[in-house]
Amino acid sequence: MKLIKFFFILYLGLLPLYAEYSLSEYKAAIKTNPDNYKIYNQLGLYYIQLKDFTNAKVALEKSVKIKRDYGLGYYNLGVLLLNQGHYNEATENFIKSLIFNTNNYQSFINLANIYNIRNDLDLSKKYYLKALVFRTNDADLYNNLGVIALKKKNYGEAESYLQKAYAIKKDDSDIKFNLATAYYYQKKHAKIQELYPYTDPSNKYYHLIIEMLNN
Repeated sequence: MKLIKFFFILYLGLLPLYAEYSLSEYKAAIKTNPDNYKIYNQLGLYYIQLKDFTNAKVALEKSVKIKRDYGLGYYNLGVLLLNQGHYNEATENFIKSLIFNTNNYQSFINLANIYNIRNDLDLSKKYYLKALVFRTNDADLYNNLGVIALKKKNYGEAESYLQKAYAIKKDDSDIKFNLATAYYYQKKHAKIQELYPYTDPSNKYYHLIIEMLNN
């Protein structure tokens, strides 16, 4: 059974804003404005484009050192650390980003993902729910909440979340299978049959679906 469809907010989405500048231009700008925290933040994102993660970390750390309440800087640093697998440091930075920008739903999502990886399901659920306040029509959030409920064997709750996810994203095979799983554990075989009126051998869940329908 597929237990989670992670919904990582990647730093790569921020990069096109800064792609027009060269490294020499950033360095010249810093020489002119050595205490400009935004330039260091942009330089950090530029280094990420170059896959120079060491210098990216240095630049992003400099941006928040200059401006201690720079929420976006903490967020970008957190995403860099998350994608490198440094979960403790990433967590610290996402929490700091929320201190200075309480509406940063992306930090809530990433914190939820980190706690999900750690199998701390209660904290993961807490942060997915906080993100859901800002993303009320996000199928992936409902899916992840549904999967947490599946892991905790709260099958009725799982069904509720996954039905919402499926209503938003009917073409997502993972969400559909997770919903079928919630039905299966509640012995709602007719509901599974409604989801899969015919079985397609090319479906990656084909053998599991057949097993569900025959049990």
